[in-house]
Amino acid sequence: MKKILLVTILVLSIIATAVCLVACNPDEEEETPFVAPSFDFTLPTDLPDYALTIEWIGSDGNSTTFMPNRPTTIVFGGATEYNLKEGINLSEEIYNSSVMDSNVKLQKTSYLWARQGWNIGIFHYENFADDNEENITNKVYNSSTMTYINKDGETVTTAPDFNLTEAFISAYLKACSNDALAYSGGKYIQEVRFIGNGVGASLAISVAEYLDYLYENGAVGVGYLPDRIDIIDPYFSNNGVATVVDFYSQTTIGSALAYNSKAIVELADKGTVFTLTESDSEFYDSYDVRYQGVSVIDDKVTFTDTYDSALYLDIKEKVAYLNFRETFSTKLPDSYKALKRSTLDWFLYTVNGSDSGSISTQTETDIRPMIDGYNKTGTTVSSSVKYSISAWTPTVYLRAVRGHEYQMKYTDYSGKTSDYTLERFKAENFQMSDLNMQEEYAVCGYVYTKEDQSYFVSLNRTAQLEGVKVTITITLNEKSDVVVVETDKDGFYFYNLGEEKLGASVVISATTPSKYYSYTESDASSSSNYKHMSKNTITTAGGLSTTLSNAKDQNFFLYFANCGLVRLD
Repeated sequence: MKKILLVTILVLSIIATAVCLVACNPDEEEETPFVAPSFDFTLPTDLPDYALTIEWIGSDGNSTTFMPNRPTTIVFGGATEYNLKEGINLSEEIYNSSVMDSNVKLQKTSYLWARQGWNIGIFHYENFADDNEENITNKVYNSSTMTYINKDGETVTTAPDFNLTEAFISAYLKACSNDALAYSGGKYIQEVRFIGNGVGASLAISVAEYLDYLYENGAVGVGYLPDRIDIIDPYFSNNGVATVVDFYSQTTIGSALAYNSKAIVELADKGTVFTLTESDSEFYDSYDVRYQGVSVIDDKVTFTDTYDSALYLDIKEKVAYLNFRETFSTKLPDSYKALKRSTLDWFLYTVNGSDSGSISTQTETDIRPMIDGYNKTGTTVSSSVKYSISAWTPTVYLRAVRGHEYQMKYTDYSGKTSDYTLERFKAENFQMSDLNMQEEYAVCGYVYTKEDQSYFVSLNRTAQLEGVKVTITITLNEKSDVVVVETDKDGFYFYNLGEEKLGASVVISATTPSKYYSYTESDASSSSNYKHMSKNTITTAGGLSTTLSNAKDQNFFLYFANCGLVRLD
């Protein structure tokens, strides 16, 4: 009996020791349970009444109310002056005949966005943004650095108990609701975009990253997440500062470049679509120390896969990238040039498409598309699906050209191509991408769960269908090849046919992920390439049949075939 008892005690002792080794190991961190943060902050009383709020701008440029069930864009400005309230319209005093091209239609950018059904808002943090950009960057992440200039022009160093990221999310939750931002049908795709200028790019990305963290932990609904982030002349300093990120335990930004590179890669992999427009040809040399790894020899600039240079290349792989070149801003007052928002003004204005009267107007919208390689490619709406980077460009298209770079070039009618600079403000800037027939003569699109009554692709995180098999049957000269590709995590697929398949007939079909899905209908007007770019086109198990262009370097490189599925259970 004693022997059995002794054995039992020994076994229990071994078990207890093992449990202690697992559970009591001081080197093993216990996972901290998620606690939903409170964003009910008390704002300082010495700020303007609009400070740290989102102002929704109506078609007339004045304040309006947020309209549910519309696509929504929010602008994050850069460094500015504390008493200069940000806006989105072009100043008639600053943008005048000496700057404007004769084709420019309207200076009220707000009208152009409203005309297309958008809510557009501005996050006002001007009193915190009247500072150097390194200090503003710190305020994005850390509350202890939140100095500001009050409405009387006095610098206040007693920091409030929140940072700029948290201040925005507080305003965002108050201004909108999950229901208002959710997909609930209607004519327009219910898309959420952020546009960040200068240091505002870091703020937009930080907000998106934190919203993603909150969503993953069930603290906010999916409708708050941005589907697209447009980055304009970002201030991504490589200074190795040890700024603590308040909302991530034991995390420091290291540098704005390193932190944003990591965030962009992670968000892009989850489905966020990015563009980056850069107007400073020497941005890598704009900080205290040149980006490490960037080589400049005899004016030849080379980005290498090392140090800061590698981080920037990681960003470029996840964005549609535009090298923007203009001189119209040299005619603006010095006080306005100091705000570094000329590129932002141009980008916001491009929501109306091109100003060029030589480009065919889209039917139904009366808008002229922004063309990639204008004069080099076909420009008719019914056949051309080669577009440049702009606020107008559909997000679905920009996802397809992720990792590609656009340069500003002009092709004359003789076929000669040369570098181009935008000398007067207008919306046609003659971009040319690095798309080529060898690598991007492709079919692509989204497979997604249809979440509303429209025919548009649902970019919502919950609509993504990963791992869906897309079968592409390619027939040329009576010989057929069959390939099967799978959708990425964001529901997007891409298959390059290659130039040797020029003019091939293709059948594109998607396999439903289970018996609980069925195909949905398409828009009857989506027969042309442009019209079906962002719409559902695969409506049966038999798929979609089409014949691709047989004209090299003409009309399009990308053919879009989207498949919206209805979940039955």
